[in-house]
Order: sequence, then C-alpha cells, then structure tokens
Amino acid sequence: LLLICKIKFFSKYQKNFLESYNVLRNSLKTKIGLKSGILSFIFWVIQGVAVYFVLLALEMNELNFLIATSANAISVLIGALSFVPGGLGVTEGSMGGLLALQGIEFSFALIAGVIIRIFTSWYTVIVGFIALKFSGGFSLNEEN
Repeated sequence: LLLICKIKFFSKYQKNFLESYNVLRNSLKTKIGLKSGILSFIFWVIQGVAVYFVLLALEMNELNFLIATSANAISVLIGALSFVPGGLGVTEGSMGGLLALQGIEFSFALIAGVIIRIFTSWYTVIVGFIALKFSGGFSLNEEN
C-alpha cells in the first residue's frame, strides 16, 4: 500500500487507500468475518432456491436444484469478471448459454436468465441493506 502511494498519481488518494485498507482489515476480523461468511452462505442458498423455483414456474423441469444453482452462480461470476457494471447483459447471456447447454431452448433459457436476474438482483439489494444494518456498516461514517 505504501509503495502504491509513492507513485505520484496515486499519492493524492493515499487517505482513501488507507481508509479502505482499515475497513477491509476490520471486516476480516474473526467475528465480523464469520457473520459475513454465514450470511453469504445463507444468501447463496436462498438465491439458489429462488432460481430453481423461477425455472419450475417457467416449466423448465429438466434441471435439478444443483444444476440450476450452479448455472446461476457461474453466470454471476462471469458477469463480475466481465467488469461490465452489474454484469449487465453478460450475466443474463451466460445464464442463457448454460441453461441451453442443459437442453433448454436458447430463447427460453435467455428469458429465464433475464427473469432470474430481475428477481435476484433486487433480492441482493435488500439482503445487502440488512447485512449493513446488522454489521454496523451504516455507522462507519458516523464515527468520523
């Protein structure tokens, strides 16, 4: 971190880097890290159930729970790795492609991907606010 701050371009952001580093270090402490890990696991399970139910509602009964959940998780990771804001378009497209590989017609798979993203994205925002509330994330700015 100090090496990066020695570069002239980054030196003006030194305060921001140090604040981010301190927040990250505090977040990785045992108690907070454990709570975050448990909340993340619960989130992925609930999101997997939601994806599976959306697919069942769209009468895509060919997929089991594990395949549906895996397709969702992989497509979210692909969307994140694309560096497109929110993985917009990339996540839905990869979800459609992964579902099509499982024997679902691509147009239906793509529609399912879009519907799943609508439901799971808003769900993520709500879970994020709840996690911030319980972890004290809203109070970080009040301390300064």
